[in-house]
Amino acid sequence: MSAFVARTETINAIVAFLFDAGTYHQPLRRLEVFPPADVKSPAGLGRAFYDMNVKAVRQRYGERADEMSAIGYHYRAVAAPDPIVALKMLDCLRYQCTEGDVPETELYRALTAAIAETGCAIARELPEYENAPWG
Repeated sequence: MSAFVARTETINAIVAFLFDAGTYHQPLRRLEVFPPADVKSPAGLGRAFYDMNVKAVRQRYGERADEMSAIGYHYRAVAAPDPIVALKMLDCLRYQCTEGDVPETELYRALTAAIAETGCAIARELPEYENAPWG
């Protein structure tokens, strides 16, 4: 497994998707763990994701991680991506954060929960889901 620091554009798109909960992915509004209580703004969430990602990469590569994160993170509001694109971005970010003790953090657990909720919301929109037996 290799890990890297996600691009600023990816993190900003994820943040836009998660904060744009009034559109496609209504189930995220009911997800009490997201965003975590200490994250009050899109910029704060983006910074928290970036810091979590850097921490995981440092735990994998040590000082070499500083080269990977040298550009840093800069929040910029962007349009929310399509839910399927967002799901892949969320999966990518989580994968990059699976090093060391990062998976034990509240933010990582919230990210995992958001992935599950997003995937379920997408599946519920599919005709195969609608046509599947109930009960």
